[in-house]
Amino acid sequence: MTRLLTLLPLLAGCLDTPPEPELLLMAVHFYGLEADTLTLGSGVELHITSARLEIDDVGLYRNPDDDGSWWEVVSLANAHPGHAHASEVWGEFRGPVVVDLMQASTELGTGTVLQGAMQGAWIGLGGQDDSLVLEGVARVDGQERGFSFVMPVDTVVDDLVFHDVATVAPVLHLGLALEQALGFVDFRQEPAGDILTEEDGTTAHALWMGLSQPAVWTVALRAP
Repeated sequence: MTRLLTLLPLLAGCLDTPPEPELLLMAVHFYGLEADTLTLGSGVELHITSARLEIDDVGLYRNPDDDGSWWEVVSLANAHPGHAHASEVWGEFRGPVVVDLMQASTELGTGTVLQGAMQGAWIGLGGQDDSLVLEGVARVDGQERGFSFVMPVDTVVDDLVFHDVATVAPVLHLGLALEQALGFVDFRQEPAGDILTEEDGTTAHALWMGLSQPAVWTVALRAP
């Protein structure tokens, strides 16, 4: 018992060593389509006339096992701005917000982030009936056909590669490679009506799959 009492002050001193990181405000920007015409390959070209997507929240987190300092993260459990990843969350932007993907750049609002290196991120997409709206004309082997996709997405895209560049007055940059996400959709299939919709074939599942791929998303914390 005497040995245990002797060790307790030493353990307490170790736990008090790391300083608490500063809580920073971060502006959040979404970067949309660079052009309204997308080439998917294999003779498929899309002209986008309307594109909207609902984002529920964005989280930034660090892996407490990377440097062995798991107790440092746990000690911040009551102070960090996030909630979805428990004590690992070091930054968060809360929506929901509807993003006009046709805009080259949109300021979504302000989030919070604890100063320090992050290893990953997630993006939560909305579950409303019209959380995804994509409309336009598909040109397949020289033939044109309209398409209109209106549907819920309702998923969390996790394990996103995170680019941590700035830690002072940071700006969170979000981006979506829509041409890669739409590559899962079969635009050659015959629609039930005059235009292709999310109800044709496996289109709804293909859209969900495309948007759920971490590789189609870009997340970076950069200087203003």
